[in-house]
Amino acid sequence: MSKVICLLILIFCCGTVFSTNTTDSLLKVLDQVIAGRNRYQQDKETQLAQLKNKLVKASDHQAQYKVCAELFDLYLPYNTDSALYYAHQKHQLAKVLNHKTDVCESQINMAAVLCITGNYKESVDILQRVRSMNLTDTLLQYYHHISCSVYGAMADFTAVNEDRLHYRTLTNRYRDSILIFTPAGTVDYNIAMADHLIVTGRHNDALQLLHQTSQTIPPDSHYKAIVNYLLSDAYAGTGNRELARQFLVASSIADIRAVVKEYISLWKLATMLHEDGDTDRAYNYLKCSLEDAIFSNARLRTIKISQIYPIIDKAYQAKSQKQHRQMMVLLMVISILSVLLIVAVVYVSMQMRKLSIVKRQLSQTNQQLVAINDQLRQTNLSLSEASNIKETYIGRYMDLCSVYIEKMDDYRRMLNKMATAGKMDDLFHTIKSTQFIDNELKEFYANFDDTFLRLFPTFVDDFNALLNDNEAVAPKPGEQLNTELRIYALIRLGITDSEKIAHFLRYSVTTIYNYRTKLRNKAAGVRNDFEKKVMQIGVDRLG
Repeated sequence: MSKVICLLILIFCCGTVFSTNTTDSLLKVLDQVIAGRNRYQQDKETQLAQLKNKLVKASDHQAQYKVCAELFDLYLPYNTDSALYYAHQKHQLAKVLNHKTDVCESQINMAAVLCITGNYKESVDILQRVRSMNLTDTLLQYYHHISCSVYGAMADFTAVNEDRLHYRTLTNRYRDSILIFTPAGTVDYNIAMADHLIVTGRHNDALQLLHQTSQTIPPDSHYKAIVNYLLSDAYAGTGNRELARQFLVASSIADIRAVVKEYISLWKLATMLHEDGDTDRAYNYLKCSLEDAIFSNARLRTIKISQIYPIIDKAYQAKSQKQHRQMMVLLMVISILSVLLIVAVVYVSMQMRKLSIVKRQLSQTNQQLVAINDQLRQTNLSLSEASNIKETYIGRYMDLCSVYIEKMDDYRRMLNKMATAGKMDDLFHTIKSTQFIDNELKEFYANFDDTFLRLFPTFVDDFNALLNDNEAVAPKPGEQLNTELRIYALIRLGITDSEKIAHFLRYSVTTIYNYRTKLRNKAAGVRNDFEKKVMQIGVDRLG
């Protein structure tokens, strides 16, 4: 009992491992295998072609019989017409060789093919003739296996209940007989025993035996498909539908990879998937099963599949029509949305064009504003400069006026004293002398120079920077400005008229013109821009 309990725990643990995700992964593998089944079939055809070539080259009947046996085994689950042909070939060669055992084996081979094609009466007739012969244990095992299959198929297809019960009884008897003549511990024995346990309702015992057997079977053996199918059957008996479906998928994968056309797993899986709502896969799997059954001429499978096909096909067509309607609705919605999108794009494009025009206008306006701001800045600088110069020179002008009034008054008193004292010669000499005016002019220019350089302290250096190298203008020692610098100092103050400059400096207009021309010729860069650059000296400081 403890072993049974441990086994049940193990089975439930396995059930938790094989989750829905595992089933989905296996189904994807199955989809890939079905998509590539033509490649497996080409490999099988190549193998069959090599055996047929070997049969042609066989030197004696015994070698021919051996090759025909190999061809029969390969064709039986693949193409029943060819399998029946090579079963007849085996029978003819066995009679020629006078091997009674081989004659019996070939007849059972024919019965096996006739069972698959649905010719049950002919199959039973052959089996009854063989039964009267002296069979070996191996042939008895084979005989009971085919008999079990024939009566099991007859039980599935008979319409009379009494006959069905009779065929079921015979099926069970032959299944029991298989166990008698099959060596215990072999894969065939374990498969037969597991089938017996499932039929008798001992599903957990069957699962234990099948899991142990599965570990001993190579992955590429077709026995893997049979064991997985029985595992699915056993799990279905325990009510574990998820694991039943997983092992049914695994069995289907093994069948298709082995290029077995006469199978059960895939169309049973299609039925289960249809019940689970996976209509697309169910339809594709059932379609594949029907194509393979027709290819192999397996009448039993074809009839079974044909009974299910209309149901799944109807569900598939209904789903397709529903999807078609949904697609049409979706296309209409997409079309409407496309029109709305086009309208939106056109509207946005128009708005973007308007926005672009507004941006361009704003850019132009900004450029104009920048230009106006520059002009205003220059105007403000000029006004600031003019205001500063005006304030400075007004102050100096008032001081000079006051000083000159006092000097004129002193000069008047001096002349009055000379006249009163009767010094007429000195009086005339003083009146005729220019010494007084020269002194005043010298003082006036010194005052002008001092005032100007207070406004523009770097004027001399900035002015010389505008001239070519070695052409700098330097005042004499003791002077702040010379005549050339005073001319351009007046220009810097805004007095550009040569006549006014000449009057101010007490020179002729020609002399002033010559000075200006000479200095322009010494200018670095464009000569015509020289005086404009002079006008910019000290702008930043005054601003």
